[in-house]
Parts: sequence; C-alpha cells; structure tokens
Amino acid sequence: MGLTLNPVLDRELKERVRGRRAVVVLTIYLMLLSFLVYAIYWAETRNQSQAFINPAELSSARTGRLVFDWLVVAALLLTCFIVPGLTAAGVAGERDRQTLIPLQVTLLRPWSIVVGKLLAALSFLLLLLLATMPLMAVALLLGGVTIGMILKAVLMIAASGIVLGSLSLACSSVFRRVQGATVAAYALTVGLLGGTALSYGAVRVFLQRSNPGVQVDYSASRIPLLANPIVGVAVVVVPSGNSTNSPLASVSRSARGADQAFDQFGNPDDSVGDTTTWLKVLGIDAALTAGGLLVASSRLRTPRMVDR
Repeated sequence: MGLTLNPVLDRELKERVRGRRAVVVLTIYLMLLSFLVYAIYWAETRNQSQAFINPAELSSARTGRLVFDWLVVAALLLTCFIVPGLTAAGVAGERDRQTLIPLQVTLLRPWSIVVGKLLAALSFLLLLLLATMPLMAVALLLGGVTIGMILKAVLMIAASGIVLGSLSLACSSVFRRVQGATVAAYALTVGLLGGTALSYGAVRVFLQRSNPGVQVDYSASRIPLLANPIVGVAVVVVPSGNSTNSPLASVSRSARGADQAFDQFGNPDDSVGDTTTWLKVLGIDAALTAGGLLVASSRLRTPRMVDR
C-alpha cells in the first residue's frame, strides 16, 4: 500500500503548480537576491582595494561573510513578506468560495486540514530556500562561511516560515474575509520584526529616564528580542563568542544579553552562560507555532452557521 498524501495538501500543491504566480514570485525572489549579492561584493571589493593593508585571504573572507549575512537577512525578510500572503487566505479563502463547510463535514479532522494548508505554503518556501543555496555557495567559495552555518541559516529561515505560517493560519481562521486575515497576518509579522525591537528601545528609554545618573542593567529589556525572527537566525547561526563585526554577529551579541536576563527570572543569583540562547529561541518559536495551529484547528472543529 502506497503512502497517502494529505488531500488538502494534494489539492493545494496542484493549484499552486498550475498557476503562474509561483514562477513570477520565484523569478523576482532570485533577481532581488542576486542583485544584492552583486552589490555587496562590488562595494566591499572596492572599499578593500582602497585600504592600506589588504591581505587577499582576509579580504576574501570578510567579503564572503558580509555576502552571507546580508543574503540571509534578505532571504528572511522576503520569507516574512511571502509566507503570510500564502497562508492568510488558507481558511478565509474557503469561506469566500463557500467551500469551508463541505470541507468541514468530510472525514478529515480539523488538524489535518490545518496541517495540509500549512505544508502547502511551506512547500513553496522550501522551493525558495533551495533556489537560494547556489547564492549562498558564492559566500562559501569566498571564505569566512562554513557549510554548517549555511545549513543552520536555511533551517532557521524555514523555522521562521513555520511560525509565521501557523500564526497566519490562525488569523485566517478567526477572520471571515481574506482581506482582514491578510492584514492581521502582516500585522503580526511586523510585530515580531519591529514590535519586539521597539519594545526593547522603549523599555531602555524608560529605564534611562527613570534612573538618571544611575548605572542600569538593560538586559531584561532584551527578552522580547528572542521572539524576533532576525534575532533567532543570528543566535543560531553565529557561534557563541564570535567577535566579527558582521551584521548577524552584532545582532547575536545583542540578543545574548536577553538569555542571561531570561535565566535570572528563575534564579537571579546565578550567572548562566549564553550557550542555551538558541534553545530558548527555538522554544519560543515552538510555542508560537503550537498556539497558532491550536487556534486554527479549534476554529475548524465544527461547521458554523456564521460561515455561510
């Protein structure tokens, strides 16, 4: 007996492959990332050619690391832009087409419907990440980057896509219209990207003004940063103690202060190392994913008259 594919996933995959949208999105995605790689390489080699000391090995490694870091950040931001658009219409679109109730009364469980919708969106994200690998190989050839770092980056971008897809499906199940679900999904995405950073800045300013002339520990204000997708990628990809001045390394060092503050809530007398920061990031991602899927599946448990 062969392996049976989730019926919702099977239908969604056929619809996505037959349309032109996937080809257009993939083409634009690769064009933007290719232009970014070329721009960073051109700018960095031009700056290094004007420096007084320019060892070939060091300059190549620095260029490779910058290309890799900015490529990862750009791929993550594009993922944050694409995934909500792919999943926000998952359930709300069924309502608009008057096909949600027939889908609910089938033998499929709500969990199967939600997982099928999520996997369909993530399959396209996987295609984008696979298409990004040759560009990341450019950074590998230049130096300063390892295969392990590339694999970690791809996995963390995929993990961020899972989180955003789950939250977007929750919005799609709560809101009756596609427009409302899409706006809510992108609002959550902006909240994770910018809201966490703004909360860190707001708390920092508040502590500065409420304690003038006093040395204040700002590590507690960094705790919301652990839910930020960019911070999560930086913490997992960049090794602990990395002293480079690359963008991801700077973000990682800023976030590791949140790890110590996170641990001090339970035991304020201990100084815990930062080697477990990535575990906390993955734990927060898992909690957000589970929460989104739980909300989405609970809303699909039984047919509702309001969905007519």
